[in-house]
Amino acid sequence: MAGQRPYGLLSAGAIAIILGATLYLSILEVVSLAEAPSLILLFSGIWVLFIALLRAMSPSSHEMGAFSTAGWGILLSSIGALWFLTFQGYTVDLAVVALFVIIGILLLVAALREWSARV
Repeated sequence: MAGQRPYGLLSAGAIAIILGATLYLSILEVVSLAEAPSLILLFSGIWVLFIALLRAMSPSSHEMGAFSTAGWGILLSSIGALWFLTFQGYTVDLAVVALFVIIGILLLVAALREWSARV
């Protein structure tokens, strides 16, 4: 479609770089092959946060909002980070606490966003 931004092509390139870099770290034995999927999820979430930043700088009416995109980015990156931390020996208890903190942050940001829209 005319006028649409090529986020799909941009994201395909970024995901290819993320996959290649993570697998290269595995080949260098910096991380194990079992840890690679958690890092891929973590870096993919960071990429989605970058896309949210691009959408916030230049909003368009026919695209998903930057806030929704950022929420997905936070969710993906936090799941990836918590998954990676379990490989590092941290317990599931820490993951549950961190998940509640992340949900709380998302709720606070949503409330502040709604608050500023009503003022």
